[in-house]
Amino acid sequence: MKKHLLFALLGALALGCGTPRDKSNDKMKQSAFAYAEAIEALEKANRAPEKARAALLAEAEKYKESAIKLGKEAVQIDSTNANAYYNTAIMMQAMARPSKKEVDLELFEEAIKFYEQGLAVMPPPPFPNDSLKNLYINFNNSLSICYRDMSDIYQKDVDKSIYYAKKSAELAERAKDYVMVTAATASFKYAALLYKHQRWNEAVPAFEKALDIHKFAYERSSSDEVVANLRDLALFYADAVQKQAEANGAKMKSLGKDPQGNEIKVPELDAATVDKVIDFYKESLKIAPDNWDMYAALFQFASDYGKEKMALDMLKAAVDQRKDDARGNEVLGTILQSIGKNAEAAPYIKKFKELTGRK
Repeated sequence: MKKHLLFALLGALALGCGTPRDKSNDKMKQSAFAYAEAIEALEKANRAPEKARAALLAEAEKYKESAIKLGKEAVQIDSTNANAYYNTAIMMQAMARPSKKEVDLELFEEAIKFYEQGLAVMPPPPFPNDSLKNLYINFNNSLSICYRDMSDIYQKDVDKSIYYAKKSAELAERAKDYVMVTAATASFKYAALLYKHQRWNEAVPAFEKALDIHKFAYERSSSDEVVANLRDLALFYADAVQKQAEANGAKMKSLGKDPQGNEIKVPELDAATVDKVIDFYKESLKIAPDNWDMYAALFQFASDYGKEKMALDMLKAAVDQRKDDARGNEVLGTILQSIGKNAEAAPYIKKFKELTGRK
């Protein structure tokens, strides 16, 4: 639980007067103070000697129960008070999962219920003022993260884990105009979870949707988090397409043997599918144009399906635009060496060494 949460709770509340909304807000103010007392008691317990700790923990539990009770009363007094739902839910969420190792599942699920109910009583976008807009953003961010946390909590129950990851992605996608980075991350987490559990037929379209949402998010936020997801997004997608084809009975073609003498095989893909994967890489690289590992992965995939020259030309063009990027020169030089073009590789390796001070 975080101390600064109290100020977020109090920010939207006014002193109670006579209307149901006023009385509801007054209950929420009381709830926020009880929550602050619970935090203070817990902090004292963490610092206290063993003998005094039990009494302080019991005191914290009493304030915690009071905070939740008052929050529920605020909602009962005015069932249209979206702030009351949100503030109660965020307290429940913090209390239910004070750390990644601890979770009160019943309270966590109750927090989700309050988020869902509060979101349902909000007016739909667009919003007439920033206050409503910010509350809508907070609801969608918090609820999407709750669903994602539930997916992690149920990681040993694959169906439930995927169910909650999907809910997180769907919710954030519906609100992507307002929570674009959350939507991108949720879409990536969902697709990656399907990949992890080898649900190839579901994973492939989930990755395609995730790329669209990442493009949308980046256009509006230029977030580093969105860029960071892209390399794995492209790599997982290419592999998922190949695994899907293999699982669905595609013929396998041999690419020769690796240094250990093991045969390298990939599934045969039709030209349209190969182009689709390559386009996925290209779209990702538009957002992360200096992600040299992604260029290397694209080259590997493209060369497996007879499009080596295209991928190599793309990499050369990217390095030419960033001549002083050491990593780009290293990747291009190494790839050229790997296909036996040592003379062509030499200037790039030389440039890499100059830029890094290596001999």
